[in-house]
Amino acid sequence: MRYIMHAIVIGGTSGFGKNISDALKRAGYEVTTTGRAGGDFTSDVGDKWQWEDTIKTISEEREPAAVVVLVAGFARIKKNGHDDRAWEEHEQKNVGYVRQALEHLKLSDDARVITIGSQWSWRRGMQELAPYIESKHALRELTEEYAKEHPKYSVGHLCPPAMRTEQRKETLKSGYLPPNNDIADPAVIAESMVNQMLTEKFHGETVQYNIRGEAETIGKERIETEPRYEKHSKI
Repeated sequence: MRYIMHAIVIGGTSGFGKNISDALKRAGYEVTTTGRAGGDFTSDVGDKWQWEDTIKTISEEREPAAVVVLVAGFARIKKNGHDDRAWEEHEQKNVGYVRQALEHLKLSDDARVITIGSQWSWRRGMQELAPYIESKHALRELTEEYAKEHPKYSVGHLCPPAMRTEQRKETLKSGYLPPNNDIADPAVIAESMVNQMLTEKFHGETVQYNIRGEAETIGKERIETEPRYEKHSKI
């Protein structure tokens, strides 16, 4: 019987997620993908009920995953504040769906679980990005907690640099000015990430990549206090 190396990439049908999926396939994995408009399982992570049904279906129909990469994310700029709906949307699309996936996915005994953060996962940022930044901090904390609860798994929080993606284009349209002009090739970053996640054992670490795909572990002393912004009721 052939042993199947099964990987799941949430948000693996376009953008950076597709680069991750392609890199895993080149490494010999049979990859299951999810996306809003395609993939093996079509589902919107922003719809918590639909998403939970999808996760349960994946666990029922597919082999236990040896690798899970949670790539899906969401960011929106609001210069005049965010309403409650915006906060809830960012929470579900950046960290809520990850909680659901980790609760229901069927994993192999030595699984590798990777959450994708950003430079805002461990830094303070702008008020205009407040819900996104807070949800990314929460995702980092969730990753650390999950690693402690599941020491047999390799669990890491990997943060890419700014990349040439469609999401970045949409964010720039809103008037957001990035902290620097260095833009990475997502294929290069994906290849570096996949190589590291398959060869190293993570214990909840936060790792930041530069535009050349070089990795740096961010120590606790460099992680800034999780931001807590006032949630505006008016836009």
